[in-house]
Amino acid sequence: MTQFDRIIQLLELIRQSINVLAERQALQTLVEIADEQLRIMQHLKEQSMSYGSKHNADSTLMTKQEVLAYLNISDSTYKRRVREGLLKPMRLGGGDVFYKEDLQQALWESKRKGKI
Repeated sequence: MTQFDRIIQLLELIRQSINVLAERQALQTLVEIADEQLRIMQHLKEQSMSYGSKHNADSTLMTKQEVLAYLNISDSTYKRRVREGLLKPMRLGGGDVFYKEDLQQALWESKRKGKI
């Protein structure tokens, strides 16, 4: 089972759990969010399979906070590197994510500057 399949399975379970509680109107929004997350993950899986992505389905995805710790940089340095194009996040569900393999140049730069 690939990382995408595990995430899709988890999102389906979350959606099912929310549906059980969806008697209240406020929870309907959560159902819609779960549906959208599920569609995004299914789309990402299809894209990575159909376009021969350089990343395999088990490539490690990292959040912005994980990247800050991995590169040992501050939030302002992160924002500057994104603005300068040195870091190129994927925007998923309102948050930045990266494939760990794509951070090798940034990691080298942090080591060169003595940050790590």
